[in-house]
Amino acid sequence: MRVSQGAGRGPHGGGVRVAVRALVPRRAPVRDGGGGLRRAARLHSPSRFLYVSHSKTPRIGLNIVGILITVLQDLPEHADVVEKILFDDKNFNFMRLLEQSSDAFRMRVCILISLLCTFSCTAFSAAMESKWTRKETECLESLHTHCNVTLNRAARLATKELSNMPFYLS
Repeated sequence: MRVSQGAGRGPHGGGVRVAVRALVPRRAPVRDGGGGLRRAARLHSPSRFLYVSHSKTPRIGLNIVGILITVLQDLPEHADVVEKILFDDKNFNFMRLLEQSSDAFRMRVCILISLLCTFSCTAFSAAMESKWTRKETECLESLHTHCNVTLNRAARLATKELSNMPFYLS
């Protein structure tokens, strides 16, 4: 399924295309010896797409996180889909998302963390057990004193929800 904007329409001219398929993890066949197919699968992982899309076109990254939040809020029974999108990639790291420069993006990441704690505690806890470190805790807690009040509140809520998780280091 593709969402596209025709040529000459929209605020950015024509030809803006966003592949919704990019959110679904791809399974590429593995060639003997490792090589190019493994690398291609890594490059197209959903979390890598999220990092790259936010750094190149922040609005796409912001919207992707917004979609994941909406799925967790409106359809919590499908939290496993969000988990698969985020945690199938062994290199996924919330720290990289929390270090982005956009306050709106960091706020949405904080909301996403809160919702993951609420609706997928077991899977979220298992996925983050080895990944969450003191550095992530400090990064999130540094947002408690941020001048943006909305980001400040979102970070405090995320910290409150995370404090109930066994992996969280306070």
